[in-house]
Amino acid sequence: MAWCVMDRVDGPCRPENNFRRFEELLEKYYHEEMPEAQRARIRPQHAGAYWASVSGKFRYEVGSVVDHQVVEPLAPHEFPTEVALRKNYSTLGAWLELQLAIIAVDERLKALIEGLEPGVHRFWPLRLVKPNGQDFPARYYGIVIDRFLESFLPEATKPEAFEGGTEFYDGGGHLRKSDYRVRGVGNKAKYNAMVFSTAKIDGAHLWRERRMSNPQIFISDELKAAIDAAGLKIPTHYQVKTI
Repeated sequence: MAWCVMDRVDGPCRPENNFRRFEELLEKYYHEEMPEAQRARIRPQHAGAYWASVSGKFRYEVGSVVDHQVVEPLAPHEFPTEVALRKNYSTLGAWLELQLAIIAVDERLKALIEGLEPGVHRFWPLRLVKPNGQDFPARYYGIVIDRFLESFLPEATKPEAFEGGTEFYDGGGHLRKSDYRVRGVGNKAKYNAMVFSTAKIDGAHLWRERRMSNPQIFISDELKAAIDAAGLKIPTHYQVKTI
């Protein structure tokens, strides 16, 4: 079995936050430092569209096409160093869903992920700043999930559990389908009915599904068991079937 992790959550895994300082730095880069060739690739051509393109780099695979634009690699200046918390939280989850599609994990969860998949995913230090200007006491890291799979089996899943399947031609001229999504967000039974290929998962512990938009992030039974054993709080997650 495997587990899908929800990105639409509330509570300790989705604190109220903003990346205002980071957005200001991106805007400055867009207006003052960005090469013309790079600016020409951004549609529409304004700083807000650039922020959106950077956000997509944390969620989509490099080289994929999103909103008619090719997802480019993250540049060094596109990793935020701090996020502003809008409340004085006393506790937070080990896995945080933040603005700009950024995910942060605490030191304990980072160690679990790296123990199971060393060198697969990218981490960088991310400072959590409370409204009074002090740092949140626990250490967090942003994470880029760098494993993308195509393990969803629509042909083995009950039709009432999902929708989507937009047809497109890939670079090799082959007709494919993507943008599968659960039919009924938050309906546990629908998530439980979704079927994935054990062979295509091939021992992965943390990944995104290329052809799915909701859910998109998945963890293995092994990682889930390690998280439970450590008593870590992560966003709502539902078990899916594997065959």
